[in-house]
Amino acid sequence: MEYVILTDDGDLPDGRIPVPAGCESDGLRKLYFATAKVPRTFLDKFFGGGEEEGMIVVPGKWGGHLGGVMVAYGGSEVVVKDNGAVLCWKRK
Repeated sequence: MEYVILTDDGDLPDGRIPVPAGCESDGLRKLYFATAKVPRTFLDKFFGGGEEEGMIVVPGKWGGHLGGVMVAYGGSEVVVKDNGAVLCWKRK
């Protein structure tokens, strides 16, 4: 498996197959493992640092219907639209 950066439109590049993580409460819309960068907080000691100064990579979820990667941040769920990555099956 490997993390694949989402396109500018928030989609996976063609031919990539995401690793299933579950589905929304309606049982229809699928969800996948993902990560996103958010501003650095006290959580960085648990998750490690990001590539950009002042940012940290955190786990989240992605689905084509979400418009980006959803992460828990600041006591709620937020959509991160830039630089999200989805866990996909590695190409041979």
